[in-house]
Amino acid sequence: MKQRLLRNIITVMLVAIWATFAASAQGSQSTYDGSQADTVCIYKTWESVIYGEPDAMIINPFIFANTPYDVVITDDNEQVRELLSDNVIAVTLGDSIWLINSQYLKDNFKGDSKKFDNFVPFYFNEKVAFVVFLGYEASTGKQILGGLMGDAEMFDTDPFTDDPYYYYIDFELKRVDKVDRKVLSDLLNDYHDLKMRYEGMKDYKKREVIDDYFMQYIDRVTQDPTKPDILELTAPVTGIE
Repeated sequence: MKQRLLRNIITVMLVAIWATFAASAQGSQSTYDGSQADTVCIYKTWESVIYGEPDAMIINPFIFANTPYDVVITDDNEQVRELLSDNVIAVTLGDSIWLINSQYLKDNFKGDSKKFDNFVPFYFNEKVAFVVFLGYEASTGKQILGGLMGDAEMFDTDPFTDDPYYYYIDFELKRVDKVDRKVLSDLLNDYHDLKMRYEGMKDYKKREVIDDYFMQYIDRVTQDPTKPDILELTAPVTGIE
C-alpha cells in the first residue's frame, strides 16, 4: 500500500541521516567533516525545493548531528553562516536527505514550530509537507507537565531508538502541529469516509493508528486535484529574501 511505502521511505531517510553521522546511542555530539558528502545544496524558495533545483551549494561545511532530528550545519565563513541561518528554507545532504531550516519554520509558522532546532528532516511533495521529529529526553519538570497535559513527547524519550512524531506543515493556516488524534481528525474533515473510518476505530487514540491514518491522509491529498499545490499557497511569499 502507498502509505506503507511512504512510511518505509521515511524510515530509510532517518536511518540514512543517522548512519551518515554515526552518533553514539548515548547522545554525544558527532562531527561530520565532509568526507561522505562534501557538498550541501541549499534551497531559498519553495519553487527550488519542489523542483529539486538548488539555489547554491556549499562545499565542505561543518555538520554536527545532535540527534537524527537536530542537525547543525555551519561554516567558517560568516556570510555562509548567515545564509544558512536566515535565508534558507531547506538543504539536501547527498542525493536524498532533505532537512528543513527550523528558523524558517519559527519565522513563518505558529504552533509547534518552536520545538525544533537547527535543521530537521522533513518529507514533501507538490501538495503536502511534514516534519519528522522526536525531541530530547524531557526534564523532570517537563515530564510532570507532560503528564498533566497528556503530551507523550514531554515524557522521557530517546531520539536514537524511539519512533518519531509527524508534524504537519499547514501552509494555509501558517501552522506546524504535531499529528495527534485531534489534529488528525481536523485534517480528515475534507474526507468524510476516511474520517468516519478513523473515528470508528476502537483504538483511534493509539499512536500507530494515528500514524497509519495520517499516511492515508497524505496519500489522499496527494491525489486530490481540488487541493492547491504548495506553490499556490506560498505564491505571495515565494521564499526568504
